[in-house]
Amino acid sequence: SHSQRVIDVRLPTRPSSLAAITLTTKPEKREVVVLEEGSGLVERWWEPHGNIYFSSSYSGSLNTWTLNISDSSLNQSVTNKTLCFDPKIEKLEKSENFVTIVAFSNIGEDQNINIEANWNTNFVIIENSTITASVTPSSPQMFQFQPSIHYNTESDESYLLTIETEYNDDKCMYVAINEPGCPWHDDIRTVQNSKLGTRMTQDWLIY
Repeated sequence: SHSQRVIDVRLPTRPSSLAAITLTTKPEKREVVVLEEGSGLVERWWEPHGNIYFSSSYSGSLNTWTLNISDSSLNQSVTNKTLCFDPKIEKLEKSENFVTIVAFSNIGEDQNINIEANWNTNFVIIENSTITASVTPSSPQMFQFQPSIHYNTESDESYLLTIETEYNDDKCMYVAINEPGCPWHDDIRTVQNSKLGTRMTQDWLIY
């Protein structure tokens, strides 16, 4: 409760130098308390309220995110955070075996959190490829486009990015494009600082 922890999370073997680290954080659910008949109390789930704030320094960049466990109905009880790095500038060591995370809680009691680290092999996308991703308010998705060797050989060359919604057409979200590098503009506070960006509701084309 109102405490800070430093955690080393083990990584699996890195499959590629272009793979990015994605951290999944979620709280452990409390079990239903079974009460004796006639106790006068109502059986219910115990739902703590508050936030757990995370930070991790990786590849020279500070990454921050928040786990909101106050409203599970909005899917805020699970976050996926991809740690920022730029493969073009710094080739990361394939021998990495853990990542360090600092967690601070403002919840009034102890809360067990599961933290899992995995290598995201879909981080880099290439020409004429399609990727399906799940985006929630607490779990933005980041991708880096890798142009072909023929890129910039013609003066009027451009790329077409198509984004389509598979379901929930009423959802509104930000889509932004920036030069490779850290920090990423991957939350509602910083996304509007992007080089190119827009809000979309269903389908969108960006040139």
